[in-house]
Amino acid sequence: MVFLEHIDFETMSPRLLTCVFSTTLPLVAAWERHVVAGGDETIDHPQAHSLAFFTRHPLLRSEDPNTFRNLTPEQKVAKAKNEKSTVEVNFVGTVRGFTIYDVLIRFERPGGDVWKLILVKIGPDRFREIYHLEAAYDTQIEHPFVAKVGTEYILVSRDVFAGNGVETCQAYFWFDKDGPTWINRSPIWQAARSVAPKDGWAIEVNWSDRQDLIKSTFPVPVRGEGDSTCCRGFVHVRFSLERGHIIVLGATYDADAEH
Repeated sequence: MVFLEHIDFETMSPRLLTCVFSTTLPLVAAWERHVVAGGDETIDHPQAHSLAFFTRHPLLRSEDPNTFRNLTPEQKVAKAKNEKSTVEVNFVGTVRGFTIYDVLIRFERPGGDVWKLILVKIGPDRFREIYHLEAAYDTQIEHPFVAKVGTEYILVSRDVFAGNGVETCQAYFWFDKDGPTWINRSPIWQAARSVAPKDGWAIEVNWSDRQDLIKSTFPVPVRGEGDSTCCRGFVHVRFSLERGHIIVLGATYDADAEH
């Protein structure tokens, strides 16, 4: 296992599918975990675990129902122990006193999947998983990062699926003193579709960079029906973030924009 620390000094200063055991950070049993696996997106409320729970024989953590189909518990363990993988644990950043890590898992068999887990540390060797992605081997997995939105800081996760580069898996989290809140971005897409041309549609894609988020703007590309590549301009959606909820302030379509 490789343990790396990736510190983003810029944020430290001041891609389709989609509690803490201390006196300052209370136990929050309702924390959500967003899971993308087996072609489905689900939400549950898992318990805290040690780091080894996620990194030792990681196949045991699979949420894809096909991984252990028709296997007994003993056969599941045997399969997981025989599955070779590389595991990285990376420091992501700290938001509202919560320290965040990602766990990147690459299975070594031909065509093996690549996974990304996002963990929040809540005590000595105690972690809550808030995001779980099981993707195909050719997915472009990226480290999550802390970004500024207006005066707030959020956690951003984005990964690009193989193909034409317009399908991504994204997740955004806002934190307060009680923990993370998943940011529902559907108001962004609704606003974009409302001003996009009728012969096209707004699509979710990996375009929102740090500078866009600082300006509280989300650029949404527009692709016409039957188009295999992107784009027919962009819709720029302006928004504010209020306690983890997106408030749309306006949306403008620009047919000539490249971002």
